[in-house]
Amino acid sequence: MEILFWRNKMLVEKGYFLLNLCRIASLWHQDKYLVNPSTDKYETVEDLVQDIYNACEYALYPRNKIYFSKRELEIISHFKSFMDKNFGIDFWNEIEKIDNKTLVYSNKTWIKAREFAGAIIKRFGFSIENFNYENF
Repeated sequence: MEILFWRNKMLVEKGYFLLNLCRIASLWHQDKYLVNPSTDKYETVEDLVQDIYNACEYALYPRNKIYFSKRELEIISHFKSFMDKNFGIDFWNEIEKIDNKTLVYSNKTWIKAREFAGAIIKRFGFSIENFNYENF
């Protein structure tokens, strides 16, 4: 029973990280919820970035490290470092001047983050299509 609990907990922890990562990796999700949002279903850039950053930090907490392989933790740490480096004050100042469509389709930092997130999902053995975006 204890092994089953641990396995379920591992799936929950990885799932939390991957679902948040998928929001940045998915062009479909960004087009629907950032570029063409409805009044009741929308996403903000700030929430999207903060949620994945929090998911990275949460995965890297000492008590949660048991749920990820050493290589997975290195990947998560690398992505968090990427975010630290690229989503600083200059990024936020730049996106204040552009609309979400320009951000999603033309901003080099955002595109690089989306590609990096997609590569991580593949590295974890999944594809973006494995996730149901309607449940975000």
